[in-house]
Amino acid sequence: MTTYKLNPETAKQADKGQSQAIDTTGAYTGTFTLAKQIIASSGTEGVEFTFQADDGRVARYLTLYTQKADGTEVFGMGMLHSLMTCLKVREIASEQITIEEWDRNANAKVPVDVENFTSLCNKPAGVVLQKSHYLSKAGEEKWKLEIYGFFD
Repeated sequence: MTTYKLNPETAKQADKGQSQAIDTTGAYTGTFTLAKQIIASSGTEGVEFTFQADDGRVARYLTLYTQKADGTEVFGMGMLHSLMTCLKVREIASEQITIEEWDRNANAKVPVDVENFTSLCNKPAGVVLQKSHYLSKAGEEKWKLEIYGFFD
């Protein structure tokens, strides 16, 4: 016969083995820990965010494209301005910082210099994320989180 006796301390540790990634549609409060400038191969510019919720879970690679290579604004520009309004930031400028990013060739995290909009980071923020399903080029079903909106 096998028996188990409740150990409350062990029960508290159960969540630590779970994924620390946000993977569900919903509204989250927390802070943006990264807001790096990105430029697509087409020349379209945007901002890629990393968001850490108050409960410690993280959402990475949240992308807003803001303008085409010719300067024409796209939908994400309005979303960026919404975030700036919520954070009470009137202007943002990128600055170079060094972060660690995964390098497939090195099969490890390596230091990389990026342009980051630091004034959007480390301030209390609210974000609504939506889980979106899509098919990869190989025909596999995949999902990603997309920014649906911001709130104060």
